[in-house]
Amino acid sequence: MYVTEHIALRYCQRVIGIQSAPECKEYIEQNRPEIEQHILVMFKKATWIYCGKIGEGNPKSNYYVYENYLLVADKENENAVTLALIKYPFPRATIIKVVKDLTREIKRKQAKYEKVAAVTDKQMAKEKAKFDALDQQANELRKQLQAIDQAKKESRHAMVQIRAKPEALEEEIRELAFQICYGSYYTGHQRKSG
Repeated sequence: MYVTEHIALRYCQRVIGIQSAPECKEYIEQNRPEIEQHILVMFKKATWIYCGKIGEGNPKSNYYVYENYLLVADKENENAVTLALIKYPFPRATIIKVVKDLTREIKRKQAKYEKVAAVTDKQMAKEKAKFDALDQQANELRKQLQAIDQAKKESRHAMVQIRAKPEALEEEIRELAFQICYGSYYTGHQRKSG
């Protein structure tokens, strides 16, 4: 794991207790190998508690606790990013106990989460298969409905054509009947119906 300049600075400020920026810079330059080694040992002894985003604007990271320190690595665990002092209005020993109790609770919840996630994954896979089957069924029904609509259009067109045949014959019959009824008056021009 790569130890960034930022975590080296925070180590100097929060573990060693040097607050002045120039003094921190000088201390880091003179003790960089020891600082890196100690930070890596802290990570090795620390307990991982979470991977994700905590706080607004922060990237997804891995969070660890060691005694009363919060250690943060990037999401790939390739870079040691920062270190913070966990503060409560109690003595250090009490803070460490509180952190241990909270860490135990996190571990308990993580175990429960793993079980729930496993069941959830199975349930989701089952529901996804059901959803996909219903979706496929809906697509088939849409195709059938399109075929039915097309058949209805063809049937409607056929009905119009069927209705047109007797209407055309009736018109021819009417014309012939008109000729009989009006005989010599028939001129082939427009006539009055009656």
